[in-house]
Amino acid sequence: MANYANTQFDFPQANETGETSARLPWNNFIYPGNYVAALNAYRDQGVQSIPGVDFFRSVGVYVVKDSDLVSGELPTGDYDLKILSPDKRQDDKPRLDRDLVIRADSGGAATRVYRVAISTVNLTGNSSTITTDPTTLGTAAPTLTSAAESAAGLTDGAFLEGGEFTDFAFDTAITTLTADTTVEATVGVHPLKKVDAKKEAAIIVEVCYFRNAPAPSADDVDLPYPTESGQSEQ
Repeated sequence: MANYANTQFDFPQANETGETSARLPWNNFIYPGNYVAALNAYRDQGVQSIPGVDFFRSVGVYVVKDSDLVSGELPTGDYDLKILSPDKRQDDKPRLDRDLVIRADSGGAATRVYRVAISTVNLTGNSSTITTDPTTLGTAAPTLTSAAESAAGLTDGAFLEGGEFTDFAFDTAITTLTADTTVEATVGVHPLKKVDAKKEAAIIVEVCYFRNAPAPSADDVDLPYPTESGQSEQ
């Protein structure tokens, strides 16, 4: 069986063809007691919060562009999600945005998704729905639904502030991914529109999953120095 510890995470570089910078799991993990920080989705950073299990949190975003709007509204349909680059300037972006792709079983890692969540920024609807495609990820499908928009303006079609998400539970079998899965967001029922036309608007999808950790390495034990000629052993 291939060793999961040899799996590389590759990151695209702007204006470079085929150029990547690779990181391996051993230099891309935090452990309880190291420091407190949010997991870095762009780096596919994981945390071994339970010995023997590596947890990951990927967050994909669809940023609404003016060119996508029709009569000031975002039409119903499917939208690609990106893991956004830390480089926020669009005219100077050494690190490109990445597709939100959940990698499948790799070297016995057995990727299993246990949570999917959806939220919005600066968007309203009219009993509109936003879903994602977690059924292929092996978990239940959350649906974020906006309030209805009244003609009198008494209700504004707002989405829940805390978004919508699947219930956290390990009491049922979680399906192992068998193929790399690209995650999308789907707007249904009625189009969406910006609350403030001058500000950014976005759909945000979170996918949380875990994998089996690799077997221990030499870094996990205190191997003795080799005995040289003339030295005695204890």
